[in-house]
Amino acid sequence: YGLPHILKDNGYKTANAFHAYEKEFWNRNKAYPKQGFDRYFSNEDFSEEEIIRLGLSDGKFLLEAVDKIKTQSEPWYSFLILLSSHHPFHIEPRYSELQLLQEHENTMFGGYIRSINYLDKCLEDFFEKMKKEGMYENTMFVRYGDHFGIANYNDESADFVSELIGHKYNERDMFNVPLLIHIPGIEKAEERNIV
Repeated sequence: YGLPHILKDNGYKTANAFHAYEKEFWNRNKAYPKQGFDRYFSNEDFSEEEIIRLGLSDGKFLLEAVDKIKTQSEPWYSFLILLSSHHPFHIEPRYSELQLLQEHENTMFGGYIRSINYLDKCLEDFFEKMKKEGMYENTMFVRYGDHFGIANYNDESADFVSELIGHKYNERDMFNVPLLIHIPGIEKAEERNIV
């Protein structure tokens, strides 16, 4: 009895999951209906225009997802899973506007930084399209990672992260996964630094 069920019990009309990968992966095609999702959009429901490693690029995925979301009955809940910023972080330089330091080129750390830079641009385009479609102001956005990005047991990457954060990159740092909630029109901002 998770969030899709809870929201629908409280007046939401639609709950859909979006993931541009194979629908059988982690049995999503069977799990999502049991979790209360009305529909699961898998790789079969998206174009194959721009594939990055595991599936459709985050840029294309997010823009195509908006087209599917706008057809849902309101109020709706949409759960989108992104792929391009997933390990092992192989984003071609053409997808990122970021100029890496030479020491970070061809490293996992550099790939991670480039992947997150690409993701930021994709999210910017997604928010702009949500605004253009008139859905932005009436939507709460929740963003989180389902697990850590860079492992603290990868010595080279851990050294780069340690240098960046100013102390030895440890397990607590590694599992400190961000959760961001944005509600358009709400001016008050706060930060909670708990693991």
